[in-house]
Amino acid sequence: MSDERPMARQKAVFLDLNGTLVLPMKPEQLAELYSIPGAVESVARLTTAGFVCPVVTVQSRIAKGLFSSNEFLDWFRDFSKMLDARDARVAGPYVCPHRYAEACVCKKAEHAVVRAGCR
Repeated sequence: MSDERPMARQKAVFLDLNGTLVLPMKPEQLAELYSIPGAVESVARLTTAGFVCPVVTVQSRIAKGLFSSNEFLDWFRDFSKMLDARDARVAGPYVCPHRYAEACVCKKAEHAVVRAGCR
């Protein structure tokens, strides 16, 4: 028997960060990231429709040392504030900081970041 409680049902749309909300896909620096035209407005429509929008992302550049986990979280906090100001709400981020070649439970096929976003 599991100790896990069933999750409350809520409408959600899981969003990837790079290539869905921001570009470029593979930034060398966080300052390079900018929102994709129409992305903020789309998240605002989802928010208005009652959807929760968890952001799940693989940020292998953390493992590569291009930026730290704290730097990424600071950037995301600022990004979230910009979204909030435009009535677009996101949850997270739920981050896999590992290199693509590393075996981890975060990414496919384990999906730990997606499960975390379900909580």
